[in-house]
Amino acid sequence: MTKNNRIKQTIQLHEKIASMEKIILDLGVKDRCHEDFDSNCRTIYGCLQNIKGMIYNDEIVFRKSNND
Repeated sequence: MTKNNRIKQTIQLHEKIASMEKIILDLGVKDRCHEDFDSNCRTIYGCLQNIKGMIYNDEIVFRKSNND
């Protein structure tokens, strides 16, 4: 995989994670509507933050594309 392709994939992954974070924050559900729901949303958001950390630390290994 070329360096440029890896950078492109990293940026795309970061954008997807950021989009998921935005969805979690903008669910349109009344705050504290259900304790388990809120807890699960916080867990998902925290996991997304952990994945972004992995992206920043270059810990993500992408599958090879058909072009490589």
